[in-house]
Amino acid sequence: MVKAFIDPEKCLKCIECEASKSCAINAIFSIDPDEPKIVEVKICRGCGDCIAGCKGKAIELVES
Repeated sequence: MVKAFIDPEKCLKCIECEASKSCAINAIFSIDPDEPKIVEVKICRGCGDCIAGCKGKAIELVES
């Protein structure tokens, strides 16, 4: 099963994260705005809609 993965080294920690806005099921979020975003893999469908919205190109789909 494919899931989205956010590389914390590439995440720009955008306040207005376009990747999280493009996720229809809200699987991308942050606990602390100063930390990289997180993907809730239990609900991620692996659709890839978030990839185009990520300004830092930090998201990729990986086999889980």
